Amino acid sequence: MRIVLATADYEAVAFSVPVAELTDARALAREPAIRDLGPDILAESFDTAEVARRIADAPDVEIADALLDQRNVAGIGNIFKSESLFVAKVDPFARVGDLSAADIERALAAAHALMRASAAGGRSTRRWVYGRAGEPCRRCGTRIRSRKQGAGTRVTFWCERCQRATSAFRSDPDRG
Repeated sequence: MRIVLATADYEAVAFSVPVAELTDARALAREPAIRDLGPDILAESFDTAEVARRIADAPDVEIADALLDQRNVAGIGNIFKSESLFVAKVDPFARVGDLSAADIERALAAAHALMRASAAGGRSTRRWVYGRAGEPCRRCGTRIRSRKQGAGTRVTFWCERCQRATSAFRSDPDRG
């Protein structure tokens, strides 16, 4: 054990930490990586409409990549990207500009609900699609697919039937 940080409610223990830097809130607020973060997906007062507007500002970006962009919304990682888009029935490869505001808000609302439930430990961590490539979809039985996506080449998992895109995307040969 290298570092222990504790409060009355929480305790964080770090083991393999070669370098650690502690700073105050004011200095942290000046750091671009922190300062430029979007709204926290776990916040109780999370505003899906505001974040959907941020995402809509980049119409050529695929929705899965937009959800991972921490400047849009802070906290969504690869697992909840795939899970949220599945729950919301949104195609991860759809371009933001081809989605309605309601589609984007539904994906954000799903991410907010799933992640808050996970953080609270109140729900099972059973995955709908993430890590289940080749297995049957729990909703329709279609085989779950996976493919690398985006600049970070993160693997996206999805059900082609449950997350059916617009006809423009169904006919796209690069869709994978």
